[in-house]
Amino acid sequence: ALPIVDQPPGPRLALAWREALASSMFGPAAFALAVVGAALRRDRVAALLLIFVFAALVAWMTLTHMPGRFLVPLVGVLALLAGRAAEGVSAK
Repeated sequence: ALPIVDQPPGPRLALAWREALASSMFGPAAFALAVVGAALRRDRVAALLLIFVFAALVAWMTLTHMPGRFLVPLVGVLALLAGRAAEGVSAK
């Protein structure tokens, strides 16, 4: 079998799902709340945070062998975006 770095996008996306979205470290709720936070607070800060998340995910999927521990820098950014979701709901 090819190492994960040399595999086509399909297996890499499946591994990304297992390591990030389906993991207990992140889970789909962290990413969903981050998207809600960015949608509720459409400003420059939200855009920059989303760009960082997207860039980190792309770098992680293309430059590493994809263990979830390399996504730890996203924890703070996802928390900031999720907090912006809570702030947006409480401000209404």
